[in-house]
This record gives sequence, structure tokens and C-alpha cells, in this order.
Amino acid sequence: MFSLQHSAFENAYISQKEASFPSHAYDGPFSELAQKIQVEHLGESCNLREKV
Repeated sequence: MFSLQHSAFENAYISQKEASFPSHAYDGPFSELAQKIQVEHLGESCNLREKV
């Protein structure tokens, strides 16, 4: 799924490949930032389920 998301971003938003948006603190394509956030959220969801 992440490779498809990254490929779609790279092909659809060519002008944004080097943009600093959405985070000045992250140097890379938005698709990689989105992947990092999704993995973090998945980990948080798994931790919450274990506590229930």
C-alpha cells in the first residue's frame, strides 16, 4: 500500500516533490511523511486495543 501511495504522489504532484510543505521539520516527499504518520497511528491503535 505504501509503495502505491508513494508512486501516486510522485506521479501526480511532480511540482511538490521538493516542497517543504506540510512540515518544515521533515525533508522529504509528503508520501513518506504520510507513511510515517500512518505507521505511528497504527502502533498507537494497537497499544490502545491491548489496554482494553
